[in-house]
Amino acid sequence: MDTIYIASDHGGFNLKTFLVKHLKDKGCDVHDLGPSDPASCDYPLKAQAVTDALKKDEKAFGILVCGTGIGMSMAANHVPGMRAPSARPNTTPPTHGHTTTPTSSASANASPARDWPPTW
Repeated sequence: MDTIYIASDHGGFNLKTFLVKHLKDKGCDVHDLGPSDPASCDYPLKAQAVTDALKKDEKAFGILVCGTGIGMSMAANHVPGMRAPSARPNTTPPTHGHTTTPTSSASANASPARDWPPTW
């Protein structure tokens, strides 16, 4: 079973909620680190929650969701040892998200909520 830690800011709340349900339905061990509602929140604190969890559980993978994916990516990448590229799903063909996996040495994937659903 895959262990996934996921968090978002308010801009990524709806996509995060969708991903949590989808991943749980697929049998993943998902830890939702917030927020619990779409009220405004600070993305660096949510990125830190995921990176702190990943430092303790090195075999796990993280998903960070914000409006653009860039803020979460930058916040997570400030943590030594973390690699969190921003996945851009609307590129044709996809150039980032499809290679962001635990086997590509990325610790987490920062997803842009404003680009979902993908159009390709």
